[in-house]
Amino acid sequence: MATRYTYAQTSEDALIEMFRRVGEEYAVWHDTICREDAEWYNRKTWTGAEAADFRAWLTAKLMQRHRMRKRTAELEAAYFDLMWGWRTTPSGQDGAEDKPE
Repeated sequence: MATRYTYAQTSEDALIEMFRRVGEEYAVWHDTICREDAEWYNRKTWTGAEAADFRAWLTAKLMQRHRMRKRTAELEAAYFDLMWGWRTTPSGQDGAEDKPE
């Protein structure tokens, strides 16, 4: 029998993957930083290409686990990224804060 996933499980897996992609461990952040800082999602950044790759990964996961059509899964992945995703850095920046010269 196939495993049935809830949307909460898929969201948790998406957060774990999102943290992994910026080199952080979700469990550490979830138990400390996320509980102490309401704007935890502003602490890390990724590029537009990294965000697009994550959305593609999440789209495939949603299609597989929840039998969504591709367009619906793409919209769900975009909404997830909008709500929980890291800030996107302009191309050419490495994610460091702007510093005066």
